[in-house]
Parts: sequence; structure tokens; C-alpha cells
Amino acid sequence: MKVMYAVAFATILVALVFATPPEPCPAHNGRYPIILPNPDDLATFYICDEGRPFLMTCAKGLLFNSKFNVCDWATNVKLPEKSEEILRQ
Repeated sequence: MKVMYAVAFATILVALVFATPPEPCPAHNGRYPIILPNPDDLATFYICDEGRPFLMTCAKGLLFNSKFNVCDWATNVKLPEKSEEILRQ
């Protein structure tokens, strides 16, 4: 049981350490949180709330659609050029 808690704690710690958005989260965001795409992983995005980034993951098979700020099917997501090259390989 202790091992399970240790693994869960380590996983949460790693997620918090690596939850760094590509641009800094603004200190104040107004009424709604700021949503930023993750350029390193198209299936994740950041929600910034009062300067704190939270890394979020789309459901399996979905990518983050930055046009509408939602997780969407890959056919509806405009991929950056770099991503399209990676997907072709």
C-alpha cells in the first residue's frame, strides 16, 4: 500500500514540475482562465488560472483544437507544420 502511495505522489510531483506552458501564465486572467496549447504534445494543453499553469490531457484519440479551445478529432485540428512532418513519418 505504501508503494502505491509513493508511486501516486511521484507521478503528481512529476506532472507539476513539468507543467510549464510555452508562454508564461498571466498573473491575473479576469473572469475565465486562460487556455494555452502545448506545442510539444498536441493531445495536451494548459489552463492558466491566476498565474498557475495546469497541464490537462485530452481523451484518447483527441487533440487540442486551439481555434475553439476544446479537445477535438484530429481531422478538425489544424496541425503545425512540424507536427504534420512527424505524422507523415
